[in-house]
Amino acid sequence: MPQLIPVTTTRLGEHLPLLELLPDDQPLSWIRGGDGMVGWGVFAQTTVRGPDRFTQARNWWHQQLEKFAITD
Repeated sequence: MPQLIPVTTTRLGEHLPLLELLPDDQPLSWIRGGDGMVGWGVFAQTTVRGPDRFTQARNWWHQQLEKFAITD
């Protein structure tokens, strides 16, 4: 069995200006209503196309999640 990649999430505080925390180079964020995540760097990427693109993206993401050992 391959070694899992350790991932740790950390709550930085309440109501931080998440978009202001993004780096200038290759920013990545998931933000809605002021809540969300910001990230740096690229772990992996994929390209999806066609009418089932959302299913393709979901399946790819779930495959990535199987590689992680997540600590919240």
